[in-house]
Amino acid sequence: YVVTSAGLARGIGPNPTSFINEVVGQSILDYATDSTTGMIYAAAANGLYLSTDAGTTWTRRTTAHGLGNNNVRSVAVAGGKVYAATDGGVSVSADNGATFVNKTTADGLGNNLVYRVFAVNTNVYAATWGGLSISTNSGVSFTNKTTANGLTANRQKSVFVSGSTIYTGGSTLGISTDGGSSFTNRTFAD
Repeated sequence: YVVTSAGLARGIGPNPTSFINEVVGQSILDYATDSTTGMIYAAAANGLYLSTDAGTTWTRRTTAHGLGNNNVRSVAVAGGKVYAATDGGVSVSADNGATFVNKTTADGLGNNLVYRVFAVNTNVYAATWGGLSISTNSGVSFTNKTTANGLTANRQKSVFVSGSTIYTGGSTLGISTDGGSSFTNRTFAD
């Protein structure tokens, strides 16, 4: 699959040279697949799209289903849950995207504007406009990491985790090897 401004494109064959557009007319920002259920989730500016049949058909989820905002910037799947990064918080689904419970600053997020979400098992990482918010309980609550923890800026736009190392991007690349308690920063000059 390839994320495009016109939709989510699926490659044809084992080494694709041509693609089929799956969600026509939607600017897809991110996608995730659930290896257990086979479901595909696509984050879009007008909601979260989900497919149960490898992208043949799609169903849109919106604030009517519990999303914090219809602008879904990112999506992640882990531990039987779906996490959507929205302009209104992190929306969590325990029923394959049928319904969502939205998490906000009241639950520990640094800001309700969430750019990216990344999840591994029960750990959820949200790059927000007010810091990097980390949950160790599947998104029930978050602890926010900011410049006080060594980030050079509170506005974070990306997050990725590999093993025990957290990478977050704002004005620099923040790297933590201690669960987010402290960060070292790298710039283009490094």
